[in-house]
Amino acid sequence: MSVAAYKKTIRTTETPRDMERKVFNKITGGLERHAEDGPFSMELKDYLEQNQKLWMTLRGDIMHPENALPAELKGSLFNLSLWVDRHTISVLKGEGSVQPLIEVNRNIMAGLGGQGGL
Repeated sequence: MSVAAYKKTIRTTETPRDMERKVFNKITGGLERHAEDGPFSMELKDYLEQNQKLWMTLRGDIMHPENALPAELKGSLFNLSLWVDRHTISVLKGEGSVQPLIEVNRNIMAGLGGQGGL
């Protein structure tokens, strides 16, 4: 089996939730690895920006008319995305900790994996 065929098989068998969890996992892992580097670390800054973009994308998806999530969950995720945006800015200014962002992402990953969470 070629690598291209293997990748195609993975893409067709993974659910959107699996893919979302993988993206959250990658970004959260980077936040964890660089949390102690400080807000002026280029690596941490890069992962903070990736996390912020992920949450902005999630916010856009939540607002899409065809999104089938329950209204209450959409509202909670929307508000959480706004908090992530504000908290990320405070971390980048050196006024906040990365840990709450990591905890939120871990809870989302647990929910995407069917393990509770949000």
